[in-house]
Amino acid sequence: MAKLNNNYCDCDDFSDEPGTSACPNSRFYCKYQLPTKDTNRELWVIGSRVNDGICDCCDGSDEWRYVTLPPDLRLKDTSNHGAKQSPCVNNCDRLLQEQKNQENIVNLGNKARKSYIDFAKQHGMQNNNEFGPDGVFYKVSQTCKELKIREFVYIICPFGTAKQSSFGMLIHTDQKIR
Repeated sequence: MAKLNNNYCDCDDFSDEPGTSACPNSRFYCKYQLPTKDTNRELWVIGSRVNDGICDCCDGSDEWRYVTLPPDLRLKDTSNHGAKQSPCVNNCDRLLQEQKNQENIVNLGNKARKSYIDFAKQHGMQNNNEFGPDGVFYKVSQTCKELKIREFVYIICPFGTAKQSSFGMLIHTDQKIR
């Protein structure tokens, strides 16, 4: 045990240094693992990134020495970069919630797509590639949308026509939108 994480590679497979950057190609396994669909996937960080002042694990477990970067190397605003700097805070709950929110959005999108395909099937349009694969856009083609921007009015009918008018006068009309 004395040779574990002692900053010296004693084992040929680097297994004695899971928490340091001493060995080339070593891996540090984050303490908290965000759940994924791939149950065999474990979140790990390249050993050289352990204790480098950048929080790679959502729980900050890769920065156990609490190394901080010098002021001239610190990012002023990390909100747009996604980079977090030591001292690390545990962001795992927030990331897990974001992951769940993203999954909910994907599920809602899949349900909407299925309902559009079902609508196309009900109207015998599921094999009509004019409306996308499986007729997924057929339902959209059944309605027109009106958009008003200043004095202009646009009427857009997907897979149909588009019209532009100003002060009630027709300016342009297109025969068919593709």
